[in-house]
Amino acid sequence: MRRLSALLALALLLLFSGCELFESIPKPRVHLVSLAFNYYGEASLRGPVNDQECIYRAFRAMYDSRGYEFSATLLNDNGHRLERKRFAAGTETDTVLAASAQSCHNVFSTLLPQILDEEDIEDGDITIFFYSGHGEDDSGDLIGPDVSENLSPDELFSLISALPGYKLMIVDACFSGRHSFSEEQNSSVAEAYSSLFSNSSPSLSYTWGVFASQDNEYSAEFNADEALESLGWLRPHGAFTASILMHLGMDMSTESISVPNRAITAEGIFNAALRALDDNSTVLGVSVEHTPSESSNFFDLVLFSPDI
Repeated sequence: MRRLSALLALALLLLFSGCELFESIPKPRVHLVSLAFNYYGEASLRGPVNDQECIYRAFRAMYDSRGYEFSATLLNDNGHRLERKRFAAGTETDTVLAASAQSCHNVFSTLLPQILDEEDIEDGDITIFFYSGHGEDDSGDLIGPDVSENLSPDELFSLISALPGYKLMIVDACFSGRHSFSEEQNSSVAEAYSSLFSNSSPSLSYTWGVFASQDNEYSAEFNADEALESLGWLRPHGAFTASILMHLGMDMSTESISVPNRAITAEGIFNAALRALDDNSTVLGVSVEHTPSESSNFFDLVLFSPDI
């Protein structure tokens, strides 16, 4: 009901303001911060670093197509080393900020807060946090690359929700549903209404979340050669991330991208994953045994619009 009321208020605002509102809305700055770990060892995975690379490329292509100011920081353990890449706004080349000499320790306690601080995120910006890797069985904690450091759902939410602007958490990990949070943890409905009718820059903080599974479910990765051949995928990926990539216009057989000519929203990403991972779905062409979960808000988050 609250989301419906907020949408009704926005519809009335659009009705009385005509097209002037769209003409006056600037493109938001967008930041992608991503962690992906393959682990290399008994607990190794094959998909997370591929997931991260393709998520970056899909969002980059989308935002570049309409002139958004987009930057990204990617942290992964590709090639048995911790590597951090920074893609600044307006540049297509990357700078490796930390390579093989960098320890895999203190990723969550030191490096992630440092990365978020260096993004220079401001009111009105959109921040997309993407994680692909292991989730702890009992708690849903994200697991660091040396498997000795964890980040709990409460700790992750505290880090991301404290950022200015609008935030979307996308987590592809087992038991990731434990990262869901309530609407009450975001700004109030009264504050949201006030911001809709304010002429000043938005200063409220909102957070959305889309997660690969429920709090008691594993998250599937397709990495066996036979499975990849059957699916027609170029490389291993998490099933959840693959569903998002297809929604963002990626052909999984070639990993080429055709930027969609439609709005991309947080709710749209969740619904795309929900449809793709449904037992009767033909999107992936194979059944998986987990269902995505979400933490929504009283209005949807528009990540991209071809009309702005």
